[in-house]
Amino acid sequence: MRSLSRSEFHEIAEHLAAVVDQVLSDHDTIDEADLATTLAAATRLYSNCAPNPYASAMLRQLEVSPTEACTVAATLLRAQSLTPFEFSVWFSSGRTDTSTGSTTLR
Repeated sequence: MRSLSRSEFHEIAEHLAAVVDQVLSDHDTIDEADLATTLAAATRLYSNCAPNPYASAMLRQLEVSPTEACTVAATLLRAQSLTPFEFSVWFSSGRTDTSTGSTTLR
């Protein structure tokens, strides 16, 4: 598989945002399997491509509500059979970046 250029990546991201906007206007037509596959692909993309996925300042700038963030986080934890306790162990093994106040894992 070849690497995407920055412009190709932005084109795909803009297309995906347009598709999301269209789907949100008529959410009764969403196939749950397709939605789950899209979430998995976005999760893999972020996890594998973010320079520091645990301390991304860009995520704080997104238009995602706390409810939306917690819904996705809880869903992903359940899908992996992880409890809040197990996640807290993972989360607490990180360190806080004093310049940004964000938590990063070692």
